[in-house]
Amino acid sequence: MRTLCFPHQTLSLYRTVEDFPVGQFLRYQNYWEQALSGQEPTGEIPAHALAFAVCVAAISGYPVDPLTDTELPILLDLVRSYGVTDALMREELAATRTSSLAELKRHFPLQLAALTADAMTDAHMQRRFLAATEVELVDLATYPAADDTRKAISTIIPIHTAHQVDEHLLDLLQPAPFGSRHGRLAQELRERAVAGLY
Repeated sequence: MRTLCFPHQTLSLYRTVEDFPVGQFLRYQNYWEQALSGQEPTGEIPAHALAFAVCVAAISGYPVDPLTDTELPILLDLVRSYGVTDALMREELAATRTSSLAELKRHFPLQLAALTADAMTDAHMQRRFLAATEVELVDLATYPAADDTRKAISTIIPIHTAHQVDEHLLDLLQPAPFGSRHGRLAQELRERAVAGLY
């Protein structure tokens, strides 16, 4: 547990996997992953703030029971009134992530090593694909016309991010994996097809 002291209140935060109640760690992880990926909703409560609210274990010694998603904003308003800023939230969430990863490495070293290797391989493949796509787009930007002049192709959409790569590959998929005959296997077939395209 981690304790934050404010003039009139103290906050106790879950810090490691063992601290969290069952299911709460996954909620924290989901919200924090959304925040780190930059997929936070605009105009709504930021994902990092929801992740912080999930980490609140007690206020001035009084335990905070796990809250529903609709109750988390109420808790957020309360802790913000104590002086909790967005910067402090992000700092504490990063520390919780570091502590949790250290704990998971200690208990599951082989599994975490395999996941890390997979993540690094995925990132490397995306970088290679982006580099190759950039070269291809340069080559395709102009093409020899019948009169030997070079004309621009205006329909090419530049690909600059990993998300655009995935969208482009999905556009190349044949519709067969999504048919009614393969309903139960649709997701697996989709993943295999995308892996094949990579």
